[in-house]
Amino acid sequence: MRLFFAFVLSLVMLSAPAQATVPGVSEVMTSTARAGEARRVSALIIGNSYTHGNNMPRMIANIASSDAGSDVVLEIQSVTKSGGTLGSHLRDGRALKALKARKWDYVVLQEQSLWALRPETVEQTAVDMRQWVDEIKKAGAKPALFITWARQPGSFWYTDRKYAYLKSPQYMQEQLNKNSDALARQLGLVTVRVGDAFAAAQAQNRKWPFFAADSSHPSAVGSYMAALMLYKTLAKRSPEGTTHAPAGVSADAAAQLRTIVAAMPKKKAKAKKNGKIGEDWDTTRPTKPGVGETVLSGNVSGYDWRVLALPQQAAATLYYGYLKPETVAEWISAHPDGRKNPDEARLLALEAIAEANEAG
Repeated sequence: MRLFFAFVLSLVMLSAPAQATVPGVSEVMTSTARAGEARRVSALIIGNSYTHGNNMPRMIANIASSDAGSDVVLEIQSVTKSGGTLGSHLRDGRALKALKARKWDYVVLQEQSLWALRPETVEQTAVDMRQWVDEIKKAGAKPALFITWARQPGSFWYTDRKYAYLKSPQYMQEQLNKNSDALARQLGLVTVRVGDAFAAAQAQNRKWPFFAADSSHPSAVGSYMAALMLYKTLAKRSPEGTTHAPAGVSADAAAQLRTIVAAMPKKKAKAKKNGKIGEDWDTTRPTKPGVGETVLSGNVSGYDWRVLALPQQAAATLYYGYLKPETVAEWISAHPDGRKNPDEARLLALEAIAEANEAG
């Protein structure tokens, strides 16, 4: 029997994606302030291989150290379990021990990546998240939610019948965002929208390798994008002033990714005292504009859709397949103003194409 289990374990290890770091309780990683009197910000990150892969927590500290204009010293520690859920971290006890071992400014929670796709796991995460938030606030820290990304577009995750509930990258990210936002409103969480950053970046360059071979875990590029988003949230600084590019990410790609992250909007969810998780999820796609929205009516590939008036959100919409990037590229190339400001041009292109589609 022992030999059988050893054999099974060896198969699991061989099939698992290679990770640059191992799970567990990391050391506290401290960055170096480059300007002025140091302002210390500490963060405990609780998650799984989406967090510890490629030594992403170390990337955050290295990014902070490379910001020449920053007076922030980041202190980062992670507690991770491969395939771990927030519930398993509660039962394990090591993350709670790390939380209580010292004073933290932030505690970042990263749930298992498929939690938002099934009603039963949504309900369980709501229970576990509430318990974590109670513990975090009791310890005097701010809780933050690391919102993960959809599986790689075009991969087996959307064709294998076992994962039919994922449907599409667009649907998967929608569920992650909506369910995360519902929890954030309920519990007063800061959200770190890494999945949206993935989508915006891939809309600009689909050749960037964001995923490992399993089309789920992040490559070095994907982990770097997550680290930039966390740096921006924790240090409250734009990553455009940083220079660190980890192994596996070219200096040119790193510069472009920093620009994308700097432009990502900050969405703050308001705490909600009453109500149930999920009761205010919006499952429709309005065709009439609300306050502050530019809504693009039309039907492209069978979808009724909208885009808010922000270039990176327009880019994310392109990525999720509402329109072919080549179509928008053609529109931009035909308009001189588009070449001057490509991001704004994407939004204008979407508007123009939507109007033409609606008229047709």
